[in-house]
Amino acid sequence: MLIRVFHETAYAHEFAAGYAIQHLLLTPVSGPFQNVLDWQIDARGMANAARFLDGFGNIAHLVNQTRPLAEFKVTVHGIVRQASHYA
Repeated sequence: MLIRVFHETAYAHEFAAGYAIQHLLLTPVSGPFQNVLDWQIDARGMANAARFLDGFGNIAHLVNQTRPLAEFKVTVHGIVRQASHYA
């Protein structure tokens, strides 16, 4: 089974934040029950984001904003195939 994912989160502030850091845990990993075919995270600063595995094996990204922003939006989309023996 193919699963298509689309997720969007927007943060709005009354005043523009001069500096912000977002810790994103939005990236699935392939394993015995799923295969990640396509995955993209769109957010300002994502191109320069630090990517690492956290202590639980999750793919994490740290996105920082150094310019004043009143809104920060994160959009995620991708395709994951569920393993047939798990269906």
